[in-house]
Amino acid sequence: MPPASPHSQNRKLLLIGIDGADWNLIRPLIDNGELPAFTHLVENGTMGNLATLSPTLSPVLWTSIATGKRAGLHGIHGFTEIDPTTNRVRPVSSVSRKCKAVWNILQQNDKTVNLSNWFASHPAEPLNGIALSDFFPSPGPANATEPPPVPDASVHPWDKAEHFGDMRVIFDDIDSSIGDLFIKDLEGADEKKDQRITQLGMQLAESYTLQGTTLDILENHPWDFHAVYFRVVDILCHIFMPFHPPQMEGVPDELFEHYSDTINSAYRFIDLLLSFQLAKAGPDATVMILSDHGFLHDHLRPRPNLQNAFADPEGWHRDHGIILVKGPGVKKDHLIHGAGLLDITPTILSLFGLPLGKDMQGRALTAIFEEEPEIEYIDSWENVPGEDGRHPDGSTMGDADAKELLDRFVELGYIAPLGDNAQQNNDQTLIQNGWNLARDFMDYGAWEDALPHLETLHHKAPGNPSFTVQLAYCQWRLGLAAEAERTLGDALRMAHEGPMLSLLRGHLALERDDEKEALTHYEAAAELVQNNREIHLAIGRAWLRLNKLEEAEAAFRKVLELEPENAFAFQGLARTHLIAERWEDAAHAAIDAVALQHNLPTAHAVLGDALINLNQFEEAKNAYERCITYDGTRTGVMLKLATLAREKFNDSHGALSWRTRAERVQQETPPDTDRLDRLRTEAEDRRLAREQEAVWGETETPEQLAEQQAKHREQVAAAMAPPEQPAERLEPGQEFVIVSGLPRSGTSLMMQMLKAGGLDLQTDDERPADEHNPEGYFEWDDIKKLAENPLLIERAHGKVTKVVSPLLRYLPTHHQYKVIHMERPPVEVEASQRKMVLAESGNGDAPDPEKPVDSDQIQAALDLLRTQTRDLLEKADRFTHVSVSYPDLLANPEATIASLAKFLSTDLDPAAMATAIKPELHREKAR
Repeated sequence: MPPASPHSQNRKLLLIGIDGADWNLIRPLIDNGELPAFTHLVENGTMGNLATLSPTLSPVLWTSIATGKRAGLHGIHGFTEIDPTTNRVRPVSSVSRKCKAVWNILQQNDKTVNLSNWFASHPAEPLNGIALSDFFPSPGPANATEPPPVPDASVHPWDKAEHFGDMRVIFDDIDSSIGDLFIKDLEGADEKKDQRITQLGMQLAESYTLQGTTLDILENHPWDFHAVYFRVVDILCHIFMPFHPPQMEGVPDELFEHYSDTINSAYRFIDLLLSFQLAKAGPDATVMILSDHGFLHDHLRPRPNLQNAFADPEGWHRDHGIILVKGPGVKKDHLIHGAGLLDITPTILSLFGLPLGKDMQGRALTAIFEEEPEIEYIDSWENVPGEDGRHPDGSTMGDADAKELLDRFVELGYIAPLGDNAQQNNDQTLIQNGWNLARDFMDYGAWEDALPHLETLHHKAPGNPSFTVQLAYCQWRLGLAAEAERTLGDALRMAHEGPMLSLLRGHLALERDDEKEALTHYEAAAELVQNNREIHLAIGRAWLRLNKLEEAEAAFRKVLELEPENAFAFQGLARTHLIAERWEDAAHAAIDAVALQHNLPTAHAVLGDALINLNQFEEAKNAYERCITYDGTRTGVMLKLATLAREKFNDSHGALSWRTRAERVQQETPPDTDRLDRLRTEAEDRRLAREQEAVWGETETPEQLAEQQAKHREQVAAAMAPPEQPAERLEPGQEFVIVSGLPRSGTSLMMQMLKAGGLDLQTDDERPADEHNPEGYFEWDDIKKLAENPLLIERAHGKVTKVVSPLLRYLPTHHQYKVIHMERPPVEVEASQRKMVLAESGNGDAPDPEKPVDSDQIQAALDLLRTQTRDLLEKADRFTHVSVSYPDLLANPEATIASLAKFLSTDLDPAAMATAIKPELHREKAR
């Protein structure tokens, strides 16, 4: 291990977490001279954005900060979990964490560590310094006249409980003069009716408790490392951000006047606390301030819910928090780029001259140092023995503490109140944590890890469109396009239309190399929701695939208008400029991308390509190597490095090394078909396991179970078979003849007429004729899968195909369609459909008295669907159409047949067509 820096041996680090702090709100106040402590730290230290993780949930994020690991490794997946001993819901806690935190590692290296109020830190860990858990600073109820007893296990060592307990502040201690600093005309506000004022007082009380105990620890107790967490900014932002200027639509003038400066006051307040902490820590201490995410405060704010500030907590979070470091050996007045939450623990270890664990998922931010240290690694700190200050295995939280902490989470708005049904509470917790874990995996591209969780979620909550759509998206990202189409079909059958479905349809169209259809879906999504960054990113990527560079650049710049610090938009611009051979622009955009989010291998690769063309070979080499650091499968980049080594650096050994590495990666990477086969087999096995779990209690013998499993395997195999595609893809621009309309609107009659007139039909004769359609239905059953597999229509080329009107929208956009649209009064359609349903149910014409039918409501829905179909046919370029009135056809067939011949531009046999029309079958006439 290299010698430690001269500062690391005697370094003292004060780590201050400020939940939700955001530079976009801090900078204007610094510029106005309102934050002297922040100003001092910025001028004498290193600052930058800190990229967050998904999901942006406080217990997950602050544990990732403290461990350098994501949720899948540290074990905290939400606010609650299932207690393995009681099988009941409990809050996450210090015993939930499955790995060492940075303070445990420092303690093992003879550092005195203190911890105050860190998220998920109750019961207090038995550290070698002071530990105050996140249960300790609670001020109790708002009507309390004195602090409640110090909660058990909230202080370590316990003999300090009385000492620190005397420092606790309650709501009653907060003088109205303090409230005047946050609320304009506090006397004019109705404190009894407006709970925001009470919540403000409670947060101030908790913050004063933390401030008093922190100052006492810094002055009177030994410490090498002290960490304290303040939640006040985040809570006040959730409550008062809707009232921050500019005034949002729907915010009453009176409330805006009272609370328009509350957020700024929260930052002034935290700055005041910082000034005292800096003085106590001393000028030689290193201070690190950070937040887990930022907060939207401008035009990107969601629609406010003034009744429930926590109705959509993650919707208000911005993707970048703050990092600010000052201390010996740290650069002054410096800006750092590309930092993320997972980099904090590695950076702290490097500050103390300690090696990083290879299982940590971040990096040390060595750019903050005046002299960058050489970083050493060990396999894992989890394997290092010795007293680390964690609870012994098997420790748990007391039932009373668990209940009280749950109640506090509810009071703060973090979770909804639990119900009386314990099993439902457990199920809800498992589903929510499974969803959080799946999102964590997807956030860094671990799609294979996310897939089983999403399958389970879809199985347990099939009616949840978010689970279904994200499962389809995950399948698409893994290359399981057919499975994604089928899953998307599930979402469509649930009739959950929305921008996410349109977005996913676009992704699947791209999988079929149909960029134009993808753009149609993306633009439909953009019409459904305004100012969505993800949609415009998708539009830009689709234009890029079409080599439409101006359109792609416009889409990426639209994203930057909405969010100036979007790393993926800069990456898209970099790729666009690279294709256009605008080398300098490409390099600048790629640098902007990695400055915001460093772990973007594509941006590093594009930067390398741009620098090669600018003859900056050393810098290009560095960019390519960073690309490989984040994605070790990029053999093309490895071969570019080999070429650079040979041609520009005369390094034959390096060239051979990179070529050998590329060949090894290629050899070790299984063919894509093998990978897809493995994924499908694993998915099938998981389905069988779920099926076995579902039928186990109902199965009497192993033979019965085996029989059911075999049957299920057949069903799964059939379901997993890829949709049948045409033998060869047709060239774009082919013409198809479609008969469409609502069921029971005369489509079968029109098909029969066209057959009699001499046209070929696409049918399968699966549905036999019956009393409702004596001449037959002329259907093609596979067309029902059009939403899942739009290319099915190509199998019907040259033949007339019946497509019910709700499926018209899924016809591929790169072909043309002549549509004969059958129209029949909704009252007749509803009556005919009702009669058919009753007949098929065995009730004849008698309705089921327990299932009353609202005919007017059904007719209104049919009329709306008919109107939507007309709009589609009139506005979409791929359609030309003729409307045929079913009553008029029966009354005057000659005129309709003549118009059809003209519309289809083909010779028809009018006499034969007329023989197919039997007016006596028009039985449900509108009166």
